[in-house]
Amino acid sequence: MTGEGLLDTMQHQVTIAYHLCRKLHELNYELRDVDGPVRMAELGVATAMTSNFLIDLFPQLHMTLVDAHPYPELVDLVRRHPTRVKFCHGTTAATASQVPDNSLDLIFIDAQHTYENVNEDIRNWAPKLKDTGIMGGHDLYDRVFPGVRKAVEEIGVPYEAGPGHTWWFAECPKHALNKELV
Repeated sequence: MTGEGLLDTMQHQVTIAYHLCRKLHELNYELRDVDGPVRMAELGVATAMTSNFLIDLFPQLHMTLVDAHPYPELVDLVRRHPTRVKFCHGTTAATASQVPDNSLDLIFIDAQHTYENVNEDIRNWAPKLKDTGIMGGHDLYDRVFPGVRKAVEEIGVPYEAGPGHTWWFAECPKHALNKELV
């Protein structure tokens, strides 16, 4: 990767990390009277650039990282923070059963970007959220991945779009999905 390409990638990652920080600050404020860690899952981690940044910035953060590829940077992050970072090696669909329902405060979806995969990630992982949990992801308006927006919109929960193609449901999506099943 050229210097300019690397700089673009880093600026993009900083934008994503900034929006995740905003959400974590909101959670930290909302959970200020709750003992224990803030629990987050990141689906699609790659080289763990964002995860490294967040785990160093938020000492109360415990992360579950899901990826089909155990990149060296990801393995190193788990090694450095064995009590705060858990790595689930495999697809997001295959690893969802490894995380208990009602256990996560925040989920960030950035794995496979097809309509089918994003829809499946939202449906499989929404039950993992606590009732006040937040779910969001990446690549909402990326023209290369039109399925992301379609999947997010079809859930029927209002969402907000942020810079860097991020998106956040305005309310916990598991409630809307539960109504769908009744």
